Amino acid sequence: MKPQFEIHEGKLFRMLEEPVPLKEDDENVLVRFITHGVIGEYVMEHWLDCNQKNVPIFVKDVDSDGDVTVCIENGNEHICCPFPMFEIIGTFVEEGSKEWALYQMMQGEKVTKGHLEHTYCHYDARPHLQCISEYICGTLQIMVSPEIWIKTADKDGWQIYVEPEQPKPLLADAKVGDLVKLRNGSYSQIVEVEDGSVFKYQNPEAIERSRVALFLCDENGDTSRWGKVKDVDIIFTEPLAPEGTAEWAWQMLMLRKPVSHPAEGEFQDTDYTKEGFVRCMAKTGWQIYEEPEPQYKAGDFVEIINQYSDTTHLAQIDSIDHEIHIGTHRFDISGKSVMERVPQLSIIRKLKPSQVIVQIGCLSGTVKDLSYVEDGRFWFIGKKTERCPGGMYAILYEEMLDTPTRELVESLIKAQEEK
Repeated sequence: MKPQFEIHEGKLFRMLEEPVPLKEDDENVLVRFITHGVIGEYVMEHWLDCNQKNVPIFVKDVDSDGDVTVCIENGNEHICCPFPMFEIIGTFVEEGSKEWALYQMMQGEKVTKGHLEHTYCHYDARPHLQCISEYICGTLQIMVSPEIWIKTADKDGWQIYVEPEQPKPLLADAKVGDLVKLRNGSYSQIVEVEDGSVFKYQNPEAIERSRVALFLCDENGDTSRWGKVKDVDIIFTEPLAPEGTAEWAWQMLMLRKPVSHPAEGEFQDTDYTKEGFVRCMAKTGWQIYEEPEPQYKAGDFVEIINQYSDTTHLAQIDSIDHEIHIGTHRFDISGKSVMERVPQLSIIRKLKPSQVIVQIGCLSGTVKDLSYVEDGRFWFIGKKTERCPGGMYAILYEEMLDTPTRELVESLIKAQEEK
């Protein structure tokens, strides 16, 4: 006969097929008044009058006087009754016991033992209990009756079976900007997400060549169905860290973007592990490293010192090589332009176009365009003297200058206009 279960006062009981008398040492049982035989006649005459219902009562234990410790309610009074007046109709079912497990299966739940992670039992419609064990090589199913199961199952330790969570796709939570690592060890970023299942990311080799070349992959980072090589499958992803943090700086290094910090300087090395870099560089304020603007560039006017004679002269930079030398147009005292190569260490200072002193015969001074007179005229501001604290001026026509001097003056005026 299939086991029967009932719930009373929030407790689960397995019901007996036939009631048995309550004894002094019984505990955790469900009882009712005896209504048969001599005791039953007494009970019905003296205890079940006044419309007293013979409802099931939970008895935790029986006291030393032979009275049950759980009392019944008769109107507004509570009356303790001797144990011979009761018979047991059910036994309390502990959570985790095999009886509890059987009841849960009869309610449609699957149950399992704690150490059997891939084995569970459930109740089917025949009715039978179906024990299922899932292995890598397949599934083992055993059918037993509830009666056999309750006799052979482990006594306790049962729990509700929870279906193992299916692993989420690798890129299930990925979004634009996230860092991804490819099978070949390089890093890239997701640049587009289509329908949550197709992802685009840039080819790291194309990044180095400043090109835009995209790969497509599915939600697991697999590119095979897109006809791509497996080396560029995504095998790892993580969100981009907050900008300026050490973790973000490490991510930029993995993307081959140099970073810098006021307290640490420039970093371009990609051999750091993430844990090591974050631990040693645990500070904020990181930023993408930008090459500083060169101190000098072609077209600048500079003052150069001769290392042998300690004399100085004006020059205009024509070119700068990758070493320390610069090519210049040197303007000597005769006004001629002379090409020369000098080390950058020879430069004393950089001059603004308005600071360049031009030597023309016995005159010298800065040059300025006289836009309020006819074209072709220039003025020169001479040196300040005691006689003329504001400076002495001279106006010269274009035709009065030789070719090298005129080219110098024209370049100075053009440079002033560009400023």
